[in-house]
Amino acid sequence: MAIESLIEQALQRLKEDPASFKSIYREVGLFGVSIPEGYGGSDLPLQDILEIVSLISKTGLSGPAMLGSHLRICHYIAHFGT
Repeated sequence: MAIESLIEQALQRLKEDPASFKSIYREVGLFGVSIPEGYGGSDLPLQDILEIVSLISKTGLSGPAMLGSHLRICHYIAHFGT
């Protein structure tokens, strides 16, 4: 999975419909980037995840803040359990 491709898809869709950031992130797979592959995610390295959040933050603050919180929570659950 190419990070640039994910970001480009998300940014293009966000330009068309900024209010639907949650469904856009889900459809392009951004919600799964910090989840291990064994659980259906992409398991990207932290450096790549930070690049994604940094690039997405150019679209405004509410979407990236929500994405960052989601990714952190998923990381904790995947690595430390519920």
